[in-house]
Amino acid sequence: LVRSVGSEMCIRDRPDISEESIVKLIDHEFAATTQTDIAGAPGLDIYTFSAKQKGTAVISMDYKRSWEGAAEWTFTATINVK
Repeated sequence: LVRSVGSEMCIRDRPDISEESIVKLIDHEFAATTQTDIAGAPGLDIYTFSAKQKGTAVISMDYKRSWEGAAEWTFTATINVK
């Protein structure tokens, strides 16, 4: 997920995961893609998940500015662990 100037990924400390017994968030980091000394510089949010057992889970995250109520868009992924 790409973070742009003036926006941030608001995930309430973590993405919403429908079944954490199937998929678990392992790590989240931000990697700046330009100068790191500029506030609001764009970059990448990198999420690492681990499959725990067979089944289906849905991961969702809202992309929005922290001072606005509604999300610009929502990222949703259905994960099938076999």
